[in-house]
Amino acid sequence: MNIIVRCGCGGIQNYIKSSLSVLKLAPVTEQDTYVGKEKIRKLAQQYPDTTLSQHLGVIAKKNGRYAYYISTDDSHNITAMYNLIRGQKVY
Repeated sequence: MNIIVRCGCGGIQNYIKSSLSVLKLAPVTEQDTYVGKEKIRKLAQQYPDTTLSQHLGVIAKKNGRYAYYISTDDSHNITAMYNLIRGQKVY
């Protein structure tokens, strides 16, 4: 599963588009893009006791601009995570 979680700040779409291109990441549909803390918290609740849930909980508490591309395996463990604002792989 590939998802994008991001804040609702203006101008974030530009960072996302350029980082997806530079990092050669698979595009994500609108349905797999979660905007805002509340939607991210609800997503985390769908996958209790997983690394995905833990990371989403931390991201939902962030202040300021953020946009992350997250890839998971079938068990919903994170296999890769990218900071789309910085255009860097987190892990």
